[in-house]
Amino acid sequence: MSKVAIITDSTAGLPAQLVERYGIRIVTNVVIYRILQRHR
Repeated sequence: MSKVAIITDSTAGLPAQLVERYGIRIVTNVVIYRILQRHR
């Protein structure tokens, strides 16, 4: 028998009660945002 896991990223904003109730795994989501500036 295979196992199934519910996985979401950290930006989902799920309530802790829901995460605990269903054993949801949360994966950290890292966003790297960089603005490139051009010199004129």
